[in-house]
Amino acid sequence: MPIAAATKNPFALRAAAVLRASFVVAALAACGCEHPVPLSAFARAELHVFSWATLEDGADGPVHIDLWLRATSGCPTLASGTYPLLDGEPLSVVSWGENNNTFLAGGCASASFTTMRPASSLGPLHDTRFEMSDETHRIVVVVHGLLAHRTLTPRQARQPLTPGQTLVFDWSPADDAFDLEPQIAFNPMVNEYYEPEVQRMGTVIQLTVPDDIPDGPTHLQLSFFPSSPVTECTGVTTCSDGVAWNEGVSTVIAR
Repeated sequence: MPIAAATKNPFALRAAAVLRASFVVAALAACGCEHPVPLSAFARAELHVFSWATLEDGADGPVHIDLWLRATSGCPTLASGTYPLLDGEPLSVVSWGENNNTFLAGGCASASFTTMRPASSLGPLHDTRFEMSDETHRIVVVVHGLLAHRTLTPRQARQPLTPGQTLVFDWSPADDAFDLEPQIAFNPMVNEYYEPEVQRMGTVIQLTVPDDIPDGPTHLQLSFFPSSPVTECTGVTTCSDGVAWNEGVSTVIAR
């Protein structure tokens, strides 16, 4: 049976986050900002880094890297010009952080930064280093496995597929671990999703095409959440991270 789009669409959360971010950026343009403060004002902040990719049919695409620096009290605005470095290269600023007194009910916007890398340019699992500093303070965060060249290789032809057919995919790198089990669904129509039976054996993913999926073109959506432990966190109170790797496969169901 089809499953609810709101709960099973692997890309729904990301789309909602992008839409929410658009509202935040628009709202911040209308708000008043506090006086900029040095990096030492964020010494008790929480830092979060997140990398995500959405690739289609095995093609190359961008891997996005986002970084947020959230103060635990007040709504400080970081002095402009203090950029985090990712392995020595600066990220672009999204917001310096500020007090948002618009329709979003007086919330605080975190200092946030972003960049992109082509998926094909990423190497094996390694440590990614973020560093921010000014004359008052220094923040260093190291995350293992945040950026890596990840691939999902099918052992069978991409199409056509048959209801009840077993599909097998090999995930690379083979020494990846996962924080969550993969989220996988067939999407033949807008807001209609069919959830297959899925088994993961290490980095081998096996699934069964649902018996009740209709014939015709469909889109197989696969979302993975590899582990990326923080190995160093200095200059802030806490560090957290996440990785979301989404793969899309265009295919056809034929009985």
